[in-house]
Amino acid sequence: MARHRKTWSLVAVTVCLSIVLTSCWDKLEMDELALVSLIGIDIDPEREITTVYYQVINPLSSATTQGTPGPDEAPVFTYQAIGKSFGEARMNIYKSLSRQLFVAHHQAIIVSKRAAKAGLRDLVNFVEMLPNSRTSTPLLVADAPLVQVMYSFTPLERLPSDAVDARLDLLRKNTLFVGKQIELKHFIERMERKTMTVHPMISQTGTASGNISDTSSNIDARQTNIFFNQGAVFRDYRMVGSLTAQQMVWYYLLEGEKGRHTFRMPIGGKPVTILFKSVRIKKKVERSPEKPVVKIFLDLELNSVFSEEHVPQTLVQARRFEDAVDRGIRNELHSFYEMTKKRNWDLLRIGDLLLKHGLATPENIDTAAKEAKVEFYVHAKLGQTGGMKQIYQ
Repeated sequence: MARHRKTWSLVAVTVCLSIVLTSCWDKLEMDELALVSLIGIDIDPEREITTVYYQVINPLSSATTQGTPGPDEAPVFTYQAIGKSFGEARMNIYKSLSRQLFVAHHQAIIVSKRAAKAGLRDLVNFVEMLPNSRTSTPLLVADAPLVQVMYSFTPLERLPSDAVDARLDLLRKNTLFVGKQIELKHFIERMERKTMTVHPMISQTGTASGNISDTSSNIDARQTNIFFNQGAVFRDYRMVGSLTAQQMVWYYLLEGEKGRHTFRMPIGGKPVTILFKSVRIKKKVERSPEKPVVKIFLDLELNSVFSEEHVPQTLVQARRFEDAVDRGIRNELHSFYEMTKKRNWDLLRIGDLLLKHGLATPENIDTAAKEAKVEFYVHAKLGQTGGMKQIYQ
Protein backbone atom coordinates (compact mmCIF):
# COMPACT_ATOMS: atom_id res chain seq x y z
CA MET A 1 0.00 0.00 0.00
CA ALA A 2 2.85 2.33 0.87
CA ARG A 3 4.50 1.50 -2.48
CA HIS A 4 1.33 2.48 -4.43
CA ARG A 5 1.03 5.68 -2.41
CA LYS A 6 4.65 6.58 -3.29
CA THR A 7 4.07 5.85 -6.99
CA TRP A 8 0.95 8.03 -7.17
CA SER A 9 2.81 10.82 -5.38
CA LEU A 10 5.55 10.79 -8.06
CA VAL A 11 2.92 10.86 -10.80
CA ALA A 12 1.17 13.84 -9.19
CA VAL A 13 4.47 15.77 -8.87
CA THR A 14 5.31 15.05 -12.53
CA VAL A 15 1.91 16.28 -13.70
CA CYS A 16 2.22 19.48 -11.66
CA LEU A 17 5.69 20.23 -13.01
CA SER A 18 4.62 19.63 -16.61
CA ILE A 19 2.04 22.40 -16.27
CA VAL A 20 4.58 25.07 -15.35
CA LEU A 21 7.26 23.97 -17.83
CA THR A 22 7.48 26.10 -20.99
CA SER A 23 7.76 24.55 -24.42
CA CYS A 24 9.72 25.64 -27.51
CA TRP A 25 6.79 27.37 -29.13
CA ASP A 26 8.98 29.46 -31.46
CA LYS A 27 11.57 26.89 -32.56
CA LEU A 28 12.56 26.61 -36.21
CA GLU A 29 13.79 23.51 -37.98
CA MET A 30 17.03 23.60 -39.96
CA ASP A 31 15.15 23.26 -43.23
CA GLU A 32 13.31 26.49 -42.39
CA LEU A 33 16.47 28.59 -42.03
CA ALA A 34 18.55 30.44 -44.62
CA LEU A 35 22.10 30.15 -43.23
CA VAL A 36 24.10 33.25 -44.24
CA SER A 37 27.84 32.79 -44.73
CA LEU A 38 28.80 36.23 -46.13
CA ILE A 39 27.22 39.70 -46.00
CA GLY A 40 27.81 42.57 -48.42
CA ILE A 41 26.77 46.20 -47.84
CA ASP A 42 26.50 48.94 -50.46
CA ILE A 43 25.18 52.47 -49.91
CA ASP A 44 24.32 54.96 -52.62
CA PRO A 45 24.38 58.31 -50.76
CA GLU A 46 23.02 60.28 -53.71
CA ARG A 47 19.87 58.16 -54.10
CA GLU A 48 19.79 57.22 -50.39
CA ILE A 49 19.54 53.57 -51.30
CA THR A 50 20.96 50.75 -49.14
CA THR A 51 21.69 47.41 -50.80
CA VAL A 52 22.42 44.33 -48.71
CA TYR A 53 23.75 41.09 -50.20
CA TYR A 54 23.32 37.80 -48.36
CA GLN A 55 25.21 34.70 -49.47
CA VAL A 56 23.01 31.83 -48.33
CA ILE A 57 24.39 28.29 -48.13
CA ASN A 58 22.67 25.91 -50.54
CA PRO A 59 21.49 23.00 -48.32
CA LEU A 60 21.36 20.69 -51.34
CA SER A 61 25.04 21.26 -52.16
CA SER A 62 26.30 19.18 -49.23
CA ALA A 63 26.47 15.39 -49.16
CA THR A 64 23.09 13.80 -48.46
CA THR A 65 21.55 10.36 -48.43
CA GLN A 66 20.94 10.81 -52.13
CA GLY A 67 24.67 11.12 -52.83
CA THR A 68 27.34 13.79 -53.12
CA PRO A 69 26.63 17.13 -54.84
CA GLY A 70 27.35 17.51 -58.50
CA PRO A 71 30.32 19.61 -59.64
CA ASP A 72 28.02 22.18 -61.24
CA GLU A 73 25.82 22.63 -58.17
CA ALA A 74 26.16 26.09 -56.63
CA PRO A 75 27.24 25.90 -52.95
CA VAL A 76 25.71 29.31 -52.18
CA PHE A 77 23.03 31.60 -53.53
CA THR A 78 23.42 35.38 -53.34
CA TYR A 79 20.25 37.30 -52.49
CA GLN A 80 19.93 41.06 -52.90
CA ALA A 81 17.73 43.29 -50.75
CA ILE A 82 17.20 47.01 -51.37
CA GLY A 83 15.68 49.66 -49.12
CA LYS A 84 15.98 53.20 -47.78
CA SER A 85 17.54 51.81 -44.58
CA PHE A 86 19.07 48.59 -43.30
CA GLY A 87 15.83 47.64 -41.56
CA GLU A 88 13.78 48.18 -44.71
CA ALA A 89 16.24 46.17 -46.80
CA ARG A 90 16.09 43.29 -44.32
CA MET A 91 12.31 43.31 -44.54
CA ASN A 92 12.36 43.34 -48.35
CA ILE A 93 14.59 40.25 -48.49
CA TYR A 94 11.52 38.08 -47.91
CA LYS A 95 10.12 39.16 -51.25
CA SER A 96 12.63 36.74 -52.79
CA LEU A 97 13.71 34.50 -49.89
CA SER A 98 11.60 31.50 -48.88
CA ARG A 99 13.32 30.78 -45.55
CA GLN A 100 13.93 32.58 -42.26
CA LEU A 101 17.14 34.63 -42.46
CA PHE A 102 19.81 33.43 -40.01
CA VAL A 103 22.93 35.62 -39.88
CA ALA A 104 24.53 34.49 -36.61
CA HIS A 105 27.09 32.30 -38.40
CA HIS A 106 28.29 34.69 -41.10
CA GLN A 107 32.08 34.76 -41.52
CA ALA A 108 32.68 38.32 -42.78
CA ILE A 109 31.06 41.63 -43.67
CA ILE A 110 32.22 43.32 -46.88
CA VAL A 111 31.27 46.94 -47.49
CA SER A 112 31.70 48.84 -50.74
CA LYS A 113 34.19 51.68 -50.92
CA ARG A 114 31.48 54.29 -51.39
CA ALA A 115 29.60 52.88 -48.37
CA ALA A 116 32.79 53.13 -46.29
CA LYS A 117 33.34 56.72 -47.42
CA ALA A 118 29.71 57.63 -46.70
CA GLY A 119 30.07 56.32 -43.13
CA LEU A 120 29.32 53.07 -41.29
CA ARG A 121 27.69 54.41 -38.13
CA ASP A 122 24.19 53.35 -39.22
CA LEU A 123 25.46 49.87 -40.09
CA VAL A 124 27.06 49.49 -36.66
CA ASN A 125 23.89 50.62 -34.88
CA PHE A 126 21.76 48.22 -36.93
CA VAL A 127 24.04 45.23 -36.27
CA GLU A 128 24.26 45.99 -32.54
CA MET A 129 20.47 46.11 -32.20
CA LEU A 130 19.85 42.73 -33.87
CA PRO A 131 19.26 39.99 -31.25
CA ASN A 132 21.02 37.16 -33.16
CA SER A 133 23.81 39.14 -34.81
CA ARG A 134 27.44 39.39 -33.69
CA THR A 135 30.39 41.73 -34.09
CA SER A 136 33.21 39.16 -33.91
CA THR A 137 33.56 38.86 -37.70
CA PRO A 138 36.07 40.65 -39.97
CA LEU A 139 35.05 43.97 -41.51
CA LEU A 140 36.44 44.31 -45.05
CA VAL A 141 36.19 46.98 -47.75
CA ALA A 142 35.67 46.06 -51.41
CA ASP A 143 38.05 47.86 -53.73
CA ALA A 144 36.29 46.28 -56.72
CA PRO A 145 32.56 46.73 -57.39
CA LEU A 146 30.79 44.89 -54.58
CA VAL A 147 28.40 43.18 -56.97
CA GLN A 148 31.37 41.38 -58.60
CA VAL A 149 32.67 40.15 -55.26
CA MET A 150 29.30 38.89 -54.07
CA TYR A 151 28.36 37.17 -57.33
CA SER A 152 31.54 35.19 -58.02
CA PHE A 153 33.15 31.98 -56.86
CA THR A 154 36.80 31.42 -55.89
CA PRO A 155 39.24 28.56 -56.54
CA LEU A 156 39.92 25.71 -54.08
CA GLU A 157 37.19 26.55 -51.56
CA ARG A 158 33.56 25.85 -52.44
CA LEU A 159 32.23 28.64 -50.22
CA PRO A 160 33.54 32.16 -50.95
CA SER A 161 33.29 32.90 -47.22
CA ASP A 162 35.66 30.00 -46.49
CA ALA A 163 38.10 31.41 -49.05
CA VAL A 164 38.02 34.82 -47.35
CA ASP A 165 38.43 33.33 -43.87
CA ALA A 166 41.31 31.04 -44.91
CA ARG A 167 43.07 33.84 -46.78
CA LEU A 168 42.94 36.17 -43.77
CA ASP A 169 44.26 33.44 -41.47
CA LEU A 170 47.22 32.67 -43.75
CA LEU A 171 48.04 36.35 -44.20
CA ARG A 172 48.11 36.83 -40.42
CA LYS A 173 50.48 33.89 -39.96
CA ASN A 174 52.85 34.51 -42.85
CA THR A 175 52.81 38.27 -43.48
CA LEU A 176 52.15 41.67 -41.95
CA PHE A 177 49.61 42.60 -44.60
CA VAL A 178 46.77 41.81 -42.17
CA GLY A 179 46.47 42.22 -38.41
CA LYS A 180 44.38 40.54 -35.75
CA GLN A 181 42.16 43.46 -34.76
CA ILE A 182 40.08 43.74 -37.93
CA GLU A 183 36.75 42.51 -36.58
CA LEU A 184 33.68 44.72 -36.38
CA LYS A 185 33.95 44.91 -32.57
CA HIS A 186 37.52 46.27 -32.90
CA PHE A 187 36.28 48.85 -35.41
CA ILE A 188 33.55 50.01 -33.03
CA GLU A 189 35.99 50.24 -30.12
CA ARG A 190 38.47 52.35 -32.09
CA MET A 191 35.80 54.67 -33.48
CA GLU A 192 34.26 55.26 -30.05
CA ARG A 193 37.70 56.03 -28.63
CA LYS A 194 38.21 58.60 -31.42
CA THR A 195 41.29 56.79 -32.74
CA MET A 196 42.03 55.79 -36.31
CA THR A 197 42.17 52.24 -37.63
CA VAL A 198 42.90 50.30 -40.83
CA HIS A 199 40.92 47.41 -42.31
CA PRO A 200 41.85 45.16 -45.27
CA MET A 201 40.56 45.91 -48.75
CA ILE A 202 39.46 43.06 -51.00
CA SER A 203 39.80 43.16 -54.80
CA GLN A 204 38.60 41.05 -57.71
CA THR A 205 40.90 39.60 -60.36
CA GLY A 206 39.89 38.45 -63.81
CA THR A 207 36.25 38.20 -64.81
CA ALA A 208 33.74 37.57 -62.06
CA SER A 209 31.75 34.38 -62.64
CA GLY A 210 28.62 33.16 -60.91
CA ASN A 211 28.99 29.73 -62.52
CA ILE A 212 31.02 27.38 -60.35
CA SER A 213 31.96 25.25 -63.37
CA ASP A 214 33.83 28.27 -64.83
CA THR A 215 36.04 28.27 -61.73
CA SER A 216 36.51 24.54 -61.27
CA SER A 217 37.31 23.88 -64.95
CA ASN A 218 39.80 26.74 -65.46
CA ILE A 219 43.47 26.20 -64.61
CA ASP A 220 44.15 29.95 -64.41
CA ALA A 221 43.41 31.02 -60.81
CA ARG A 222 43.64 34.68 -61.89
CA GLN A 223 40.47 34.48 -63.95
CA THR A 224 38.06 34.55 -61.03
CA ASN A 225 39.65 35.20 -57.66
CA ILE A 226 39.90 37.69 -54.83
CA PHE A 227 43.01 39.13 -53.19
CA PHE A 228 44.03 41.55 -50.45
CA ASN A 229 46.40 44.31 -51.51
CA GLN A 230 45.48 47.53 -49.68
CA GLY A 231 44.12 48.88 -46.42
CA ALA A 232 41.22 51.27 -45.81
CA VAL A 233 41.94 54.04 -43.28
CA PHE A 234 39.00 54.98 -41.02
CA ARG A 235 38.35 57.97 -38.82
CA ASP A 236 35.03 58.73 -37.12
CA TYR A 237 33.29 55.79 -38.88
CA ARG A 238 34.31 57.03 -42.36
CA MET A 239 36.98 55.87 -44.77
CA VAL A 240 39.37 58.77 -45.30
CA GLY A 241 42.05 57.12 -47.45
CA SER A 242 44.00 53.96 -48.11
CA LEU A 243 47.40 52.38 -47.52
CA THR A 244 49.44 50.37 -50.01
CA ALA A 245 50.43 46.80 -49.22
CA GLN A 246 53.94 47.87 -48.16
CA GLN A 247 52.58 50.68 -45.97
CA MET A 248 50.34 48.12 -44.27
CA VAL A 249 53.48 46.25 -43.18
CA TRP A 250 54.89 49.28 -41.35
CA TYR A 251 51.49 50.10 -39.85
CA TYR A 252 51.02 46.64 -38.36
CA LEU A 253 54.65 46.48 -37.24
CA LEU A 254 54.14 49.70 -35.27
CA GLU A 255 50.80 48.36 -33.99
CA GLY A 256 52.76 45.61 -32.23
CA GLU A 257 51.67 42.69 -34.42
CA LYS A 258 53.85 39.62 -33.87
CA GLY A 259 53.63 38.31 -37.42
CA ARG A 260 56.59 37.71 -39.70
CA HIS A 261 57.26 39.27 -43.07
CA THR A 262 59.59 38.93 -46.04
CA PHE A 263 61.15 42.18 -47.22
CA ARG A 264 63.70 43.06 -49.91
CA MET A 265 66.15 45.85 -49.15
CA PRO A 266 69.63 46.99 -50.29
CA ILE A 267 72.54 45.55 -48.30
CA GLY A 268 76.10 46.14 -49.43
CA GLY A 269 74.96 47.83 -52.63
CA LYS A 270 72.63 45.06 -53.83
CA PRO A 271 69.05 44.02 -52.93
CA VAL A 272 68.77 41.19 -50.40
CA THR A 273 65.63 39.32 -49.31
CA ILE A 274 65.22 39.03 -45.53
CA LEU A 275 62.62 37.49 -43.25
CA PHE A 276 61.95 39.37 -40.03
CA LYS A 277 59.65 38.88 -37.06
CA SER A 278 58.65 41.42 -34.44
CA VAL A 279 59.79 40.36 -30.97
CA ARG A 280 59.05 43.43 -28.87
CA ILE A 281 57.86 47.02 -29.23
CA LYS A 282 58.13 49.71 -26.58
CA LYS A 283 56.97 53.31 -26.69
CA LYS A 284 58.45 55.95 -24.42
CA VAL A 285 57.48 59.61 -24.00
CA GLU A 286 60.02 62.18 -22.83
CA ARG A 287 59.49 65.82 -21.93
CA SER A 288 61.72 68.45 -23.52
CA PRO A 289 61.80 72.27 -23.38
CA GLU A 290 60.69 72.61 -27.01
CA LYS A 291 58.33 69.70 -27.74
CA PRO A 292 57.60 66.22 -26.35
CA VAL A 293 59.64 63.37 -27.81
CA VAL A 294 58.09 59.97 -28.52
CA LYS A 295 60.63 57.17 -28.82
CA ILE A 296 59.60 53.86 -30.38
CA PHE A 297 61.89 50.87 -29.80
CA LEU A 298 61.58 47.78 -32.01
CA ASP A 299 63.31 44.43 -31.49
CA LEU A 300 63.31 42.21 -34.57
CA GLU A 301 64.48 38.66 -35.16
CA LEU A 302 66.02 38.08 -38.60
CA ASN A 303 66.14 34.90 -40.63
CA SER A 304 68.28 34.58 -43.75
CA VAL A 305 66.50 31.48 -45.04
CA PHE A 306 65.19 33.47 -48.05
CA SER A 307 68.40 35.47 -48.56
CA GLU A 308 69.53 33.74 -51.71
CA GLU A 309 71.46 36.89 -52.71
CA HIS A 310 73.73 37.05 -49.65
CA VAL A 311 74.50 34.75 -46.70
CA PRO A 312 76.64 36.13 -43.82
CA GLN A 313 79.74 33.94 -43.40
CA THR A 314 81.40 35.48 -40.35
CA LEU A 315 80.38 37.31 -37.19
CA VAL A 316 81.52 40.59 -38.74
CA GLN A 317 79.34 39.99 -41.81
CA ALA A 318 76.41 39.08 -39.56
CA ARG A 319 76.77 42.37 -37.65
CA ARG A 320 76.99 44.28 -40.91
CA PHE A 321 73.86 42.49 -42.07
CA GLU A 322 72.01 43.45 -38.88
CA ASP A 323 73.16 47.10 -39.02
CA ALA A 324 72.01 47.41 -42.62
CA VAL A 325 68.58 46.04 -41.70
CA ASP A 326 68.41 48.44 -38.73
CA ARG A 327 69.03 51.44 -40.97
CA GLY A 328 66.77 50.27 -43.77
CA ILE A 329 63.72 49.56 -41.60
CA ARG A 330 64.29 52.71 -39.52
CA ASN A 331 64.25 54.80 -42.72
CA GLU A 332 61.09 53.03 -43.92
CA LEU A 333 59.33 53.66 -40.61
CA HIS A 334 60.33 57.32 -40.66
CA SER A 335 59.03 57.73 -44.22
CA PHE A 336 55.77 56.02 -43.24
CA TYR A 337 55.34 58.33 -40.25
CA GLU A 338 56.01 61.44 -42.34
CA MET A 339 53.38 60.27 -44.85
CA THR A 340 50.75 59.83 -42.13
CA LYS A 341 51.69 63.17 -40.56
CA LYS A 342 51.32 64.95 -43.90
CA ARG A 343 47.82 63.49 -44.30
CA ASN A 344 46.86 64.33 -40.68
CA TRP A 345 46.49 60.63 -39.84
CA ASP A 346 47.50 59.74 -36.31
CA LEU A 347 47.85 56.03 -37.10
CA LEU A 348 50.65 55.66 -34.54
CA ARG A 349 48.27 57.00 -31.85
CA ILE A 350 50.80 59.60 -30.73
CA GLY A 351 47.95 61.73 -29.38
CA ASP A 352 46.83 58.98 -27.01
CA LEU A 353 50.38 58.63 -25.67
CA LEU A 354 50.68 62.37 -25.04
CA LEU A 355 47.24 62.45 -23.41
CA LYS A 356 48.20 59.56 -21.14
CA HIS A 357 51.36 61.36 -19.98
CA GLY A 358 49.62 64.69 -19.45
CA LEU A 359 51.29 66.38 -22.42
CA ALA A 360 48.06 67.00 -24.31
CA THR A 361 44.40 67.71 -23.64
CA PRO A 362 41.32 66.45 -25.50
CA GLU A 363 41.02 69.92 -27.03
CA ASN A 364 44.54 70.11 -28.50
CA ILE A 365 45.33 66.40 -28.94
CA ASP A 366 45.52 66.60 -32.76
CA THR A 367 47.85 69.61 -32.74
CA ALA A 368 50.05 68.11 -30.02
CA ALA A 369 50.36 64.81 -31.92
CA LYS A 370 51.40 66.61 -35.10
CA GLU A 371 53.97 68.81 -33.35
CA ALA A 372 55.58 66.00 -31.30
CA LYS A 373 58.95 64.63 -32.34
CA VAL A 374 58.95 60.90 -33.11
CA GLU A 375 62.15 58.84 -33.13
CA PHE A 376 62.57 55.19 -34.15
CA TYR A 377 65.13 52.78 -32.72
CA VAL A 378 65.41 49.38 -34.42
CA HIS A 379 67.46 46.50 -33.06
CA ALA A 380 67.64 43.55 -35.46
CA LYS A 381 69.26 40.30 -34.42
CA LEU A 382 70.12 37.50 -36.84
CA GLY A 383 68.63 34.47 -35.14
CA GLN A 384 68.45 31.84 -37.88
CA THR A 385 70.16 31.19 -41.18
CA GLY A 386 69.34 29.00 -44.15
CA GLY A 387 70.78 25.58 -44.87
CA MET A 388 73.48 26.88 -47.26
CA LYS A 389 76.75 28.28 -45.97
CA GLN A 390 77.85 29.48 -49.40
CA ILE A 391 75.57 30.56 -52.24
CA TYR A 392 76.30 29.70 -55.87
CA GLN A 393 77.92 32.52 -57.80
